[in-house]
Amino acid sequence: LRGDLQEYEGETRSPVAAWSTVRCFLVMCTRLDWVTTCIDFSNAFVQSPLPEDEPVWMLPPRGFKCEGGDAYCLKLVKSLYGHKVAPLLWYKYVTAAFEELGLRRSEHDECLWYGKDLVLVQYVDDCGIGAPNKKIIDEFVRKLRNKGFSLTQEESFAEFLGIKFDLQDDGRIETTQKGL
Repeated sequence: LRGDLQEYEGETRSPVAAWSTVRCFLVMCTRLDWVTTCIDFSNAFVQSPLPEDEPVWMLPPRGFKCEGGDAYCLKLVKSLYGHKVAPLLWYKYVTAAFEELGLRRSEHDECLWYGKDLVLVQYVDDCGIGAPNKKIIDEFVRKLRNKGFSLTQEESFAEFLGIKFDLQDDGRIETTQKGL
């Protein structure tokens, strides 16, 4: 699949959280003394299914041998990196799961989610999660995994997208980004 050759007329944009939302998430969790974590969905775009009414076909990769020779092409059932709508398909797929798990989308930022005793900020395939205790977070992550999502979980929200957050003794939060 050559995404650069794909013709697509519709929406492809996937929203991401505003940095002001990320900061508000961090301040809220700090002020409430909530536990935080980061999750990263592994190979996010290839986890999202393609719509059945819009099939995507591709030639087999070089070196891939089909029984019928070179006359075959492959019908994709999951998205691929490079597919123009992959970011949007991922966003729709993961947000549907958030809704099924009882989260509601903020009216101020479509990548800020909240539920009873849980708040989540989303930036493509990386999320910060805050809750009053680790048990609530672990249960939410378990439910995501039970839905088939492959993801990794960090101990806290101490670093997000290359930015480190350090809570100072006086309550200030210091942010640093190495290399910049």
